[in-house]
Amino acid sequence: MKHNNKKQTESSKIPFIRTQQLIFSIFNLLVVLALTLFINLNYKVDLIIWGLLLIMIINAFYHWFVVDRQVKLITHISSVLASNTKGELYHRITDTKGMGEIGKVAWELNRFLDRVECYFKEVGTCFNAVASGDFDRETLPNGLPGQFKRSLLSINRSVCAMRENGLLMAHNSLASELHKLNSGNLIVNLKNNQSDLVNISEQMNKVETIAIANGDKAKGSVESVSKITRSLFDLDHSIQSVTKVIQALNENSDKVTESLSVITNIADQTNLLALNASIEAARAGEHGRGFAVVADEVKSLSHHTKNAAEDVEKTLQEFNRRVKEMIVESDNASKLASSIKTKIDDFKEQFNTFSESANETIGHVSYAKDKTFGLLAKVDHIVFKQNGYIAIDKNTPCSERKAVQVSSHNCRLGKWYYEGTGLTEFSNTEAYKALEEPHTQVHNQVQRSLELIQKDWVNDQNIRINLIDSIKQYEAASSDVMRLMDEMVEQKHQH
Repeated sequence: MKHNNKKQTESSKIPFIRTQQLIFSIFNLLVVLALTLFINLNYKVDLIIWGLLLIMIINAFYHWFVVDRQVKLITHISSVLASNTKGELYHRITDTKGMGEIGKVAWELNRFLDRVECYFKEVGTCFNAVASGDFDRETLPNGLPGQFKRSLLSINRSVCAMRENGLLMAHNSLASELHKLNSGNLIVNLKNNQSDLVNISEQMNKVETIAIANGDKAKGSVESVSKITRSLFDLDHSIQSVTKVIQALNENSDKVTESLSVITNIADQTNLLALNASIEAARAGEHGRGFAVVADEVKSLSHHTKNAAEDVEKTLQEFNRRVKEMIVESDNASKLASSIKTKIDDFKEQFNTFSESANETIGHVSYAKDKTFGLLAKVDHIVFKQNGYIAIDKNTPCSERKAVQVSSHNCRLGKWYYEGTGLTEFSNTEAYKALEEPHTQVHNQVQRSLELIQKDWVNDQNIRINLIDSIKQYEAASSDVMRLMDEMVEQKHQH
């Protein structure tokens, strides 16, 4: 630039061509005039000399005219180039006919300007299309030579790269928006599920309490049924004893009836003997009168004895009938007691089955409750992880960042582990003891990632590598947390 400025400074001291031509023409005219004057003063002037002088004057004016056209053309070229320098590429050099080499220069300059204008129009049209999002309008290099064509081809390759980059940016933009929508809705859904799981967990506790109470009642009912069964067994035994006593009474009654029959027969025979004695006393006359009185008394006693025996027999018969009815009723009662005992035995068996089912239900409910607790703890952990990702993505102070900047003792899973159900229900399992280390590792790596994201990770590859490594580590630790949560529940219910 200094060299060019020096040349321009030196050139500025030299007159323009028009000025040089004017000076040259005036000089020639003065020479002709001086020569004419000299000849007129010293020699005789003839027509030939005057003709030569006239030709010289005409030649001088013709030379002035030609040079003046050339100077005007050069001035036009200068004006066009000055306009081109301002960015007005549509100006062209005209009136070049008969201008010789300068006309050829002007012609070639016009062709150059045509190519330059065409080049910039192609570039401008292409970039305007690209600016509006149309990457299919490439430049048209055909017809342009050399560097122009190579430049347009390079621009076309750049447009292709911009098209691919635009597609990539569109995909990234869409992926980013989808990620934001997914993350936002995922957190909301997880928190809703978290709330639902808390309610389900509370309901499962109530169900477990009810199931345990029902199991206790079932055990009590089994004991009551056992007592009833024993009472029915005692009742059946008593009924059988009563039946035996009644049967013995029936047998004794039969014996009494037989004895009464004997007494009745004796009374009949006595009555018959008394009758015979009366007959014999009547035959004896006065001597048999006392014997007749005795015979009458014996007859009367025999009659009363027979009547009494018959009354006793009737009573015994009624007693026997009642005893037989009692035997029938006793048999029916015994059969009924046996039937009731059988049914109660069946009922007892059903109650035992119900009790076993209640105990099994308690086991299943307890398992479901623990799985629900485990699921709730895992959802708490997933919410913590998602908050970590959102905090890393935003890289600004936000509620998610605050949520993950807590120790492993103070998050929801930590409280569950150190103070809540985890401690009371699962502390005797090996998985519970192994859970603490990966859970702490998750917290440490999330917080390390938050520290790294605040550094110049865009320009420092080592920071990016460390950031990705930290995220991988807390994902691996998170997988261990999930696995140990499942193992913890299974180990509790293996005992």
